[in-house]
Amino acid sequence: MTCAFTSGKVILEAAILTTVVVFSLIAYTFWAARRGKDFSFLGPFLFASLIMLLVFGFIQ
Repeated sequence: MTCAFTSGKVILEAAILTTVVVFSLIAYTFWAARRGKDFSFLGPFLFASLIMLLVFGFIQ
């Protein structure tokens, strides 16, 4: 109910924050890959996170 009154401001804030996070992670990935860092160890964490988000979405 609260979001209905300030939805434009909340949506704009969420879009800006999401854009900043995405571009900062992309920049870090390019920087780390250039230095030879390997992200293959993140596979199991990403899979577990995806499953948790799907279950949470079904519960909601």
